[in-house]
Amino acid sequence: MNIFKSIKAFFRAVVFDCRLRHCRREADRRRALSGQKQLVIVLDRRPLVVSKQHIKRLVREGMYRRGVTAADIEAKAIYRTV
Repeated sequence: MNIFKSIKAFFRAVVFDCRLRHCRREADRRRALSGQKQLVIVLDRRPLVVSKQHIKRLVREGMYRRGVTAADIEAKAIYRTV
C-alpha cells in the first residue's frame, strides 16, 4: 500500500513541476508584454500567475486577512519577474 502512496506523491510532484514551468514562461511573457511585475504564487496547491498590481488591489479590497500586505505575498511567491 505504501508504494501506491509514493507513486501518487511522485505523480503529483511531476504534475506540479510541469505546471510551474508553464507558469514561469507565462510570467516572463506577461512581463515582456505589459511591463508589470509578475508573481507565481501557490493557490489551492496549484501555481498561479498574477501581477503585483492585482495583488495590491486584492489586499486593498480586503480579500486577504487583516495585516497581510502585498510585500508579504511577494516574499512568499515561488517565482517573480524582475
